[in-house]
Amino acid sequence: MTDNVKELTRPASEGQDQGRLMSADEVRVFFGVTDKTLHVWDRVGLLPRVRIDGVVRYRREDVERALQIMAKENKPKFDFNDYSVIIFISNVVAVVTVILLKLLAKVISTIIEEMSRL
Repeated sequence: MTDNVKELTRPASEGQDQGRLMSADEVRVFFGVTDKTLHVWDRVGLLPRVRIDGVVRYRREDVERALQIMAKENKPKFDFNDYSVIIFISNVVAVVTVILLKLLAKVISTIIEEMSRL
């Protein structure tokens, strides 16, 4: 990745086109992540993608910005090769929803009982 960083950060005067678009494969190899990770990064706004005639591309400046964000935060790059985190969170939400619905049913039942005694 060190050579990739040097290539990406080389000034435009050395032949780099600042507005250059990168293919998904180039970006995936550059960061060493999967296509699913790039999709997640796009969805959360870390690395937006651009579609040109149905082909996914990434702006060089967006790749540079994502690299700077990751370097600043000094966090490891997470590879979302599956949606295990999303599945886990959705399961937690489902369990909490069931608990809250049962609690609500009990409260409504208690209110109905109290009203019938009046």
